[in-house]
Amino acid sequence: MDLAKTFSSINPISLTFTVAHENGTGGNPYAVTEAVTNNTGQAWTDFHYSITEPNQGNGVVFTAHNQSTFGDFTLDGSSGPRNLNFTGNLAAGGVADATFNISPFDPGAGNTSTFTLTQVPTIPEPETYAMLVAGLLLMGGMVKRRNNNKQS
Repeated sequence: MDLAKTFSSINPISLTFTVAHENGTGGNPYAVTEAVTNNTGQAWTDFHYSITEPNQGNGVVFTAHNQSTFGDFTLDGSSGPRNLNFTGNLAAGGVADATFNISPFDPGAGNTSTFTLTQVPTIPEPETYAMLVAGLLLMGGMVKRRNNNKQS
């Protein structure tokens, strides 16, 4: 399954899928590739996927979730079969390619199953930038003071 997504804001995007089982064994995994474009005007530091099942709750999961990828981001240890959490950086206007596998449960012949895949980018809070600047100023002051002490 190939998807393409463009975010124009940091609001979550949710995709709802309905899987039908007409005949055969069913329950086969889907390999998903997705191109995600950041048109929010702000760099992202995190990206999250989650699966919810509003109607059934019978086991749609990210199969082999520890092999999932999202551009140059790193998959966090907090990821699991129902959520993928990535940490990294995607500049405004940047594109990241994602790969993961989804295994919907087999609803049984003649039945359907519905689930939602939600995607959420995260940008740093202004407080994070303030702390970064404060830390850099503190480090600069320490280096300057150390250099002044060496010259004395």
